[in-house]
Amino acid sequence: MTSWRGGTCVRAHWSLRVTGAGWVVLLTGVAIGLVAVRTANPWLLLTTCAVVSPLLVSVLPAFGELHLHTTTELPRRCHAGEVVEHTITLYNAGRRSMPAIRMHQAVPGFEDLSIGVQAFGPRRRGDAHIQRLAVVRTLSPQATYRIETTAPFGLTVRRHTFQQACEITVHPRPVPPVPLTALGAGDEPLNRPARAGLEPHGLREWQRGDELRHVHWRATARHGQLVVVVPERTHSPRLAIVVAGAASDPDWEDLVSLAAWTAVDAVRRGHTLRLSAGGADTLAGPDAMHALDWFAGLGDVTPASTALIGHAADWVGDVGVVLVASTRPVGAGEAAGRLRLLYPGGLVPS
Repeated sequence: MTSWRGGTCVRAHWSLRVTGAGWVVLLTGVAIGLVAVRTANPWLLLTTCAVVSPLLVSVLPAFGELHLHTTTELPRRCHAGEVVEHTITLYNAGRRSMPAIRMHQAVPGFEDLSIGVQAFGPRRRGDAHIQRLAVVRTLSPQATYRIETTAPFGLTVRRHTFQQACEITVHPRPVPPVPLTALGAGDEPLNRPARAGLEPHGLREWQRGDELRHVHWRATARHGQLVVVVPERTHSPRLAIVVAGAASDPDWEDLVSLAAWTAVDAVRRGHTLRLSAGGADTLAGPDAMHALDWFAGLGDVTPASTALIGHAADWVGDVGVVLVASTRPVGAGEAAGRLRLLYPGGLVPS
């Protein structure tokens, strides 16, 4: 395979299989031929040739090597349960006409696709626009194609299978997030101030090290001594989510969806986020889109170790929140301080 305009150039060397109808024709021809030989009847022998000829024509490499360029277009991102527009483009780059084929495409995360393509000549292209359902989260899967034809008589099936990379991310199914107030991470400042705001918060006497631009001249003139403005402090509460459990558990996808959209809600409300799981890369400070990408590619994880939870607790500090999302019970000894437990059914009260 070689790259061509973002698609894949397929040089199909057909694999051949005789269909049920082909076997009927073959057995019928053999039976008539045996009778013709035993009876020395030339007309029956001629009939045998007429019966078997279509099968022989079907077996011959009538189509040779098929040069077919394929391009598949899906949205870069979508959610599980969403119906998306899918476009497949086929281009016959060979010198032979392409026979009528049936194309099957399997993309992890989507419903399987099967479409019929009419025959078209060399240097011609065809486009198919299909509505397709995303069924489960996935990250950059490999699309598997299988093209097959029964031309010209339906007595044989020629098949070719190939793969093509798909740059698509299917995010977890949208669900209502866990309220941040239930985590103790609502509007209260949960960690150190992240930066100075633009609005004045108060006034105080000048101290060594204060910048001249912070001097409040009207208050200075009124009090007879230097007075500076104390800027308002803005805070970025920290929330660390540690994903545990096992992908083999029946409620694993429900847990991933719940944790993912809780993370998105936290980011949209101004929280600084940290995502970690056993066996997965840790992601700190992502925006909502990259947080969903992280959950989309989350595979089977190892149990949440004490060290993994400890790193998350160190990151959030004394007043941050660590949320352990698990499909299986977490030991009570690990649930101290500001640790919260999230199961597929929801948040466990601390």
